[in-house]
Amino acid sequence: MKIWDKFFGKNEDTDKIEKINNKLIYANNNPEEISAHFTLKLKGFRDTISQNTTNPKFVLAILDNSVIESLSDMVANKVISSIEDGKPHSLGLAVDEVYYVVSVFTFNAVSVQYSKTMYEWYEKEFGGYLGYLERLINNPPISSASYLRTLCHIIYFITLDNSFVDLCITPTSKENASNQGVILPTDILNAGS
Repeated sequence: MKIWDKFFGKNEDTDKIEKINNKLIYANNNPEEISAHFTLKLKGFRDTISQNTTNPKFVLAILDNSVIESLSDMVANKVISSIEDGKPHSLGLAVDEVYYVVSVFTFNAVSVQYSKTMYEWYEKEFGGYLGYLERLINNPPISSASYLRTLCHIIYFITLDNSFVDLCITPTSKENASNQGVILPTDILNAGS
C-alpha cells in the first residue's frame, strides 16, 4: 500500500473492488472473478432497493449476505455457459421459504440497452415478464412445494462494456401475500410503453 493511499483512505479492498468493477466481466472466463463481480453487483443493487422500499428489512432478509454468496458460487458456471452458447441460462435455489431464480443473459456486444432488450425477450418467449412469473409460480418446484412462500427472481445482464442486476420479489400465491409488498423490474415492464 502506498503511503499516500494510507492517509486518504484508499486500501487494498477498495483497489480490489475497483478492479472488479472496471474489468470486463468475462475477459478470461475466470469463475472467481465472475462470482466476485456478481456479488458486488447484487449487494449494491440490494442496498439501493432496500433504501427505496417501504420495508427495507424484508429486502435485506431475502437477500442476506449468505444467500448472495451461495448464489454467487453457482452463477459463474451459468455465465460461462451463456458466453459459450449465446443463450440465457438460469439456476434455482430454495432457501427456507424463498425460491431464488437467477437468469443470466450475456451479449457479445457493447451498448446493449437493458430495458428494451429484456422487454422484447420476455415478450417473445412468454408474452411478457408477467407471463414468465406466472409460469415460474405455476410449475414445479414452486407449485409442488407448499413451504415456498416467496419468489425472488434475479436478472444478471452482461455486455462487453457493462453489467446490470435487476430483480423481482413476489409472493408465490395470493394466500402467501403479506404486507411485505412486491418488487418488480419496472424497466422491463415499461420498456414497451
